[in-house]
Amino acid sequence: MKVPAEVKPALWGAAGGAIAAMIIGFVWGGWVTGGTSEKNAALVAQSAVEQAFVPLCVAKAQQQPDQLILLKKENPYSRRGLRDQSRMGF
Repeated sequence: MKVPAEVKPALWGAAGGAIAAMIIGFVWGGWVTGGTSEKNAALVAQSAVEQAFVPLCVAKAQQQPDQLILLKKENPYSRRGLRDQSRMGF
């Protein structure tokens, strides 16, 4: 099949324009891939959960001020056992 000579520059221009649009879109336009958007959504969800539970954790910690002293004395690697024993809730 023969393509007329006047069509070839139009096809090359369309292909170049599509590539340029993708480069501009991803670099300056704010386009992201599906994987990046899923990572961003997970980070936003985690942040929302943390923000929702901070007041609850602060209130529970204020109800048991003696536990804070024990928590500061405890080794960071063994705090999980202290938390489970005291049932502080965070």
